[in-house]
Amino acid sequence: MVSAIIRGALVVAMAVGSAMMWVGTPLFWIAIASQVSGVVGISGLAIACLVLGIPITILLLARLLSWFEVLYERVSPTQAAMPTQRNAWLRSMRDSRDTHRPKTVLDIVMTTSAALAMLAFGAWFAFFAEGGGI
Repeated sequence: MVSAIIRGALVVAMAVGSAMMWVGTPLFWIAIASQVSGVVGISGLAIACLVLGIPITILLLARLLSWFEVLYERVSPTQAAMPTQRNAWLRSMRDSRDTHRPKTVLDIVMTTSAALAMLAFGAWFAFFAEGGGI
């Protein structure tokens, strides 16, 4: 029971972290850059905040999400050991066996959050942005 609660909390943390990666990080650094640039206009410091801040924050969030995935695997019930797999570039083109690695929770969460972020951006651009619209 406790393990299921911990796994659920980790999935929620991964979902929030991935949403922060796609949406929160750029918005945060744009807000910081707007405060740095002030009323005068865009400055070199504001651009530096964006160019350095966004990738560094995304890398830190990716490490955090990876750590959440490791914790999730530790508290999850163990499954049968997977047979060793050869890397894609070492396999023959004629090899038709399905040897893909199973999808992890983080794979599913990141894919879903990226798709939702793209849909949200598309909706914003189509219905709310000036000059956009259908």
